[in-house]
This record gives sequence, structure tokens and C-alpha cells, in this order.
Amino acid sequence: MGKPPAPPTEHHSRREKGGPLRAMRSAGLGDDRGQSLVEFVLLLPVLLILLAGLLDLGRLYFAYVAVTDAAAEGAAYAALFVPPDQSITCPPDDSRVCQAAREASAGLVRLDQAEIAVECPTCPHPASGDAVTVRVVFPFTLVTPIVEAMVPGSVLDLTAVATQAIILGEPH
Repeated sequence: MGKPPAPPTEHHSRREKGGPLRAMRSAGLGDDRGQSLVEFVLLLPVLLILLAGLLDLGRLYFAYVAVTDAAAEGAAYAALFVPPDQSITCPPDDSRVCQAAREASAGLVRLDQAEIAVECPTCPHPASGDAVTVRVVFPFTLVTPIVEAMVPGSVLDLTAVATQAIILGEPH
């Protein structure tokens, strides 16, 4: 017959009741109950600033597309309906070309404060195929503090230029 089983030692009994980790916690050496909350609170401002910066960059891209579309629409209008002068700047002159450019961007990007310039070197008597150029400059205001710190004055001038060939109909 063999030996009877050995009585449980102190080490074995601790393992059964929670082991060395429980012993460390009871001694105050492994208490991490609030660690996740502290890490989250420390990282939350950084994550929010990154999110706001991404939103600002998204707004910037959206505004740039709107300014580009406005310049293209103004140039297309000027190619069909020839401007009366060689050079038009809106404001103060509010021509139909400038109105067409502004109306191309209705919605989130309002081009009311944009500067629109129309250049037609051969106007008011152009030939078919001559160039007309529309230039739109829009002041875009940043709202994220980190991105604002990188840009002096927190305003970026978005510029788009579009050129079209003038299309004249044949006289009847």
C-alpha cells in the first residue's frame, strides 16, 4: 500500500482560494480597478482634438471642391454669354458671370464673401475660341485650435481658376 496523500500546503491552499494574485491584491500590490478609466480620461482630449482636426480637413476639402465648381460654372457661363468688359471683379461689380459662379455653390459653402475675377482679353469683341478665365478666391476659416495654430490668422484663401473657350453663334 502506498503513502497517504500529503496534506495541502499553504501554497496549494492559496491557489485554490485565488492564488498569488489575490495575495498581491490583499497586500495592496496589484490594484488596477481604475486603470482603464484613468487611461480613457487621459486619452479622450487627444482623441477629440484629432477628430476635430479631421472634421476641419473634411470641411476644407468640401469648400475647395465648391470653389472649384464655382470657377468652372462661371467660366462656362462666360463662354456662352460674353462679358461686356475685359476685366470684371466682384464685388463691387456684380455681373451675371459672378452670379452664375455664386449660384453654383448653394448650401454649406456660401460664396457671398468670395472674390470673383473674370478676365477676357479680347472682350467686348471676342472671336469664337478666345479664352475667358474666371478666378474665385474664398476665405476659409478654420475652427480646430491645433490646425489654427499652424495657420497664421486661422484663415486660408482657397483659390480656383477655370478657363473656357468662348463659343459664339453664327450670325443669322
